[in-house]
Amino acid sequence: VANQSGAPHSSGVMGLLSRIDKLMGMAGLYQANVVNSGWTEAQFDRYPLSYRRRMCRIDHGVPVPGEEFDKMAARAAFGLPQNVWLAVSSGRLTRTKNQIALVGALDRLPEVHAALAGAGP
Repeated sequence: VANQSGAPHSSGVMGLLSRIDKLMGMAGLYQANVVNSGWTEAQFDRYPLSYRRRMCRIDHGVPVPGEEFDKMAARAAFGLPQNVWLAVSSGRLTRTKNQIALVGALDRLPEVHAALAGAGP
């Protein structure tokens, strides 16, 4: 199973890896080739059908809220304040996700609160 979370690269080491991935996908060496969004899926539109036929899309692993989504109830469930601007970051808590940049920005935005959700590396 391959996991695609960004656009293929065309130069450098990442470009070489993208070409290897393309060849492996065209040869059918993946049982599944997962993309994480419509944008990511579109980055492979020009790839041959032999590559794309095993693609499946799982949108960031988070379902879209239904019609009954209630912002106030969601904030209450997590103990978050109701009437403030809220910056939310969800994902693994790692250096590459750079949650520290969000926390640093809060110093300049005193009216904004933050909620971080995720697991460690």
